[in-house]
Amino acid sequence: MAEIDLIPTDYRNRVVIFGWGRRLILSFTVFALLCAALYVALEVANRKLVDDVAVLQSSQQAVAQGRDALREITEKRDDYRRQWELLSHLRNSTAASRMFVIVDRAITPGDIWFLDWEFKRTGTVAGSPSDSSGTGYFIALSDNRGQQDGEGWEINTGMTIKGQASDHSALSRFVRRLYEQPEVDDVRILNTSRVTTAGVVNFDMVVTVNSEQVAS
Repeated sequence: MAEIDLIPTDYRNRVVIFGWGRRLILSFTVFALLCAALYVALEVANRKLVDDVAVLQSSQQAVAQGRDALREITEKRDDYRRQWELLSHLRNSTAASRMFVIVDRAITPGDIWFLDWEFKRTGTVAGSPSDSSGTGYFIALSDNRGQQDGEGWEINTGMTIKGQASDHSALSRFVRRLYEQPEVDDVRILNTSRVTTAGVVNFDMVVTVNSEQVAS
């Protein structure tokens, strides 16, 4: 006896279609959830990467600032060191007491009177010994950057004298005797004027001293 199928064909087809539809919807749902999870994971990773980049940039900026500060401190240290070397040379070069000896050998008592006497020691920048004037004491300061010599300074030592002479002949003798001193490089008379009422000659002069000769 043949079996009788009481389920209509249309119903059977609808059931099959609904089954495939549920599977498709479920598949799309799972796929959407996976995409959402992947998006969230990528967003978290991207934010972490941005934070890491920001931290790295901040660290690099801090390192750059530290490097600049260190360079500035090093430059100041080198500058202070050069100043200290210069001051040490200035302190150890021609002593003021030697100037008394030089003048004492040149002056004739009763012919010359000092009204003002200044002993000066100054430093001027010179690139190399050949750039110096030759009348001073040349100092080559180290630059602390691996070079043998750095900035050069020429130390000029001299006296400015304001005084009176009994006459022009006495003043000339004083100048000539100053020139005879081995420590004296140059003598310049800036001006002279005769005071008729006092019978004396006022004078201003500058004496340049050979610091190297005196230091030897």
